[in-house]
Amino acid sequence: MKKVLRLQGALMVLLLGFILVGCGNKTESQLSYVTIETNPSVELVVNEKGVVVAVNGTNEDGKLLLQDEKIEGLKIEAATEKIVTLTEELGYTFKGSVKADSQGIEISVTSNTVELAKQIESKVQGEIEATIEELKLSLKLEIENSKGREFLEEIVMAYDPTLTREEVKAMTMQELLTKVKDATKEKAQFISVKLEEYYETLKAYEFKIYYKQEIATALENGYTQFLESYKSLLTSFSDAINSLKEFEVYTFTNPESSYVKAMEAYQKAKQDLASKKIQFSVSDGSNSIIFEAQITVSKKALEAADKVVETVDATIKASFDTLIKSLETIYNSLEELEKQFPQELKLEEKLTNAENYINTNKKALFEKFEESISKETLDQMEKDLKARKAELKAMVVESKK
Repeated sequence: MKKVLRLQGALMVLLLGFILVGCGNKTESQLSYVTIETNPSVELVVNEKGVVVAVNGTNEDGKLLLQDEKIEGLKIEAATEKIVTLTEELGYTFKGSVKADSQGIEISVTSNTVELAKQIESKVQGEIEATIEELKLSLKLEIENSKGREFLEEIVMAYDPTLTREEVKAMTMQELLTKVKDATKEKAQFISVKLEEYYETLKAYEFKIYYKQEIATALENGYTQFLESYKSLLTSFSDAINSLKEFEVYTFTNPESSYVKAMEAYQKAKQDLASKKIQFSVSDGSNSIIFEAQITVSKKALEAADKVVETVDATIKASFDTLIKSLETIYNSLEELEKQFPQELKLEEKLTNAENYINTNKKALFEKFEESISKETLDQMEKDLKARKAELKAMVVESKK
């Protein structure tokens, strides 16, 4: 399946995950969560047989690296070798000595048991070292500590908003890793990390409003004195969610938005720097002073572009936080109003009904999100990503001639 936001595919993953929850929260007993980070960062989930069952890019370069690549289904050794090789093919690593920049590759493994973690870590480490030697790369391998329970819990909380913090903390490592696998599969459907984050934010608020709508339905059955004010707040909450949706979609997908323009300039500067480094690394040593001067200039240009992105990001965050604050204010007002409801309303039962409704009606819930981004926009984003990947590969090949 193409690694692009295609909600139909993502919904199937979500539906399957919640069907499993409804059937007794069946888990897989031997899963490991693996991260491989150079500049492209990749997360993988591996089963007890050492086969990759889920993979996702955790930054934009990671998404680019995995575009149209078949990693899921490979043994972890083959997957590791392919990831490192692709990293070199796209110009993120360089042969020989590159004085202008030090390079490293970091790995971490989080497993159900210490023994399994060591076993998977050994396989990944051995394959990376062999690939570095074969490709003659200037990479220093570093092994990080396990990501730990808290890291996995945050992934699970973002994936399934119906879970409370207490419920997640009560999960076994087996259950957490199974949920992380499902979350990784879900995130892999997105062509951009920003879209992935937007989706998770919107999903959480869509869940909240479904809970409140269930309560509003209960109010219609005899508690009219509360209904008007409650419905008014619900409408405000819904409008705030739509404002958030419109803001996020424009910001991260529209070619005319400041964010998209800043990211394009940043990627161009990064590609120029990669080109200079590759030329330097494959040169015969002559004109090294010129090459190093060019690399220094390109690094300055990249730093400047990066600062622009940071500035734009800060502006977006401020606007985003304002929208989130309005959502939370309205939601808190709903919570306060609920405290005044008659006891006969049986809110706990209604919340359970809402959760059951959500878990069995995923498609209707996520159609709103699917409609928020046009197919033409997604197709163009995918086309641009493929073109950039092809351009990077061609640049590396040309530099080696």
